[in-house]
Amino acid sequence: AVAAAEAEEAALLAASPDGWLRSILDELQQSVEELSPASARRLRAELARDHTPFAPAWRASFADVTAHGVCGVCGADLSAGPLVPAQRARLREGLLAAAAARGPLHGLALRAFGEWVSRRAYKYVVDGANVAYRNQNYDGGRFSLEQVGLLLDELRRRSGGAAPLLVLPKVYLTARLVPNHTQPRVVPSKERAAYSAAEAAIAKRLRGSEHVWAVPDGSNDDWYWMLATLVLADSGGGGGGGGGGEVVRAVTNDRMRDHAGLGARRFEGRSGRDDALPAREFFRWAAHHVVHFDFSHAVAPDRETPSVQLTEPPPYVRASHAASHAAGRAWHFPAAAPPPASRALGGFTSLAGSTSGRSSDSRAGSEGGESGGGESGARSSRQ
Repeated sequence: AVAAAEAEEAALLAASPDGWLRSILDELQQSVEELSPASARRLRAELARDHTPFAPAWRASFADVTAHGVCGVCGADLSAGPLVPAQRARLREGLLAAAAARGPLHGLALRAFGEWVSRRAYKYVVDGANVAYRNQNYDGGRFSLEQVGLLLDELRRRSGGAAPLLVLPKVYLTARLVPNHTQPRVVPSKERAAYSAAEAAIAKRLRGSEHVWAVPDGSNDDWYWMLATLVLADSGGGGGGGGGGEVVRAVTNDRMRDHAGLGARRFEGRSGRDDALPAREFFRWAAHHVVHFDFSHAVAPDRETPSVQLTEPPPYVRASHAASHAAGRAWHFPAAAPPPASRALGGFTSLAGSTSGRSSDSRAGSEGGESGGGESGARSSRQ
């Protein structure tokens, strides 16, 4: 089978060098998120050799990508598009499998949430616990529903009055004494505390809200807000109403380190089984859907009300892209910076079809010129 595959590759290369290289680049674009410095330089050098089957049609060079996601060499628009339906489906199934691995009831509960949220419309989904604990890791810090309220108000303001969806573990809405995970090894009597009068009023209001989902005890609330962004994109609940992958943002500062395995993103069930989320889809989901937040300072009894800051994702994802441009098709790959850090840091290696490939290569081939504040990397071009 291997010999047959090699013979097929050789026949394709002999009959159509262009077609062979395009197939290789398409496969690379689907499987690789970043090129090492050595790989980027080798690719560029190979395509620059005059005696290859690809000369003079193909060239590789380093290129800058502007802050708006435009390649500085070929002009291709690298704006971040949403995950396609098949990619969202793989992530959804990964989340549902993770919940089922923890126990049948957890799997059923998450599935029921997915069905419920598919009939709703939201632009933002909030990781409530992450918001409540932000900046509270100090002596006297605690789970703060006031911070949750401030963030919800800011999101409503940005959305023209539309309510976001708040996902919060049930215990923080129903318990008389709520957990305090800001100081994990404090005296047991301090591990739980009663809400202040102001927070008790917020909790009561949230319990009666149709825009709050209380996550069952023992379930991972991360599953819920992640799943919501995927389901809403499929159902058209992100604002477009057409089921076409509308962008729904998850508001969190959670880096999801506890879900990350070596080389793959994992959710671990209590059974000890690892349920891996597809690493490529997870990476693109996080880069495209996560909004980070901050407060000017923690909510505290002796301080004024803090301001809220939100950081939306960039207009493009630092990932491999295949994009069309004026002269043909371009393949762009992020190029890791070799030590010491160079202008290739954060940039793209791009292969592009362009009649200006040679002149562009000589201009941008030395790991980038000035790009007006964008990112830089490497590129190659097809003439």
